[in-house]
Amino acid sequence: MKLGKTLEDFETYGIKYQFYYNEDKNSVVCTTVYKGQTIRAIAKCDPEDTFNLEVGKKIAYLRCKQKFARKKLIHAGAVYRDSFSKYERSKRNLDKAAEFVSDSVHQLKEANEALVNCVDNI
Repeated sequence: MKLGKTLEDFETYGIKYQFYYNEDKNSVVCTTVYKGQTIRAIAKCDPEDTFNLEVGKKIAYLRCKQKFARKKLIHAGAVYRDSFSKYERSKRNLDKAAEFVSDSVHQLKEANEALVNCVDNI
């Protein structure tokens, strides 16, 4: 896909967006990158309408931002699910460890009482 003439770069919240203008198609393309994948959004002018570069840039930017946010949300959901799964495993391990400690304390208490009783009965 021919992107056209580079217009400018724009950065917001640490995300770099690039704009391209294709005069032949009266379209503006906005691109950015998320996790190594290029995200591309296009704003095309209807042949019946008068082309406005600033409006095209804004529409392309907002579409690109929308695609970026969708990809980020999908990734965030995967990270959340993975983290929650690890949390659940850790919680089960912690519960087992607490039970192990409790059993050990109980056994030590029983052993101490038995020893005291044994010594007292001598």
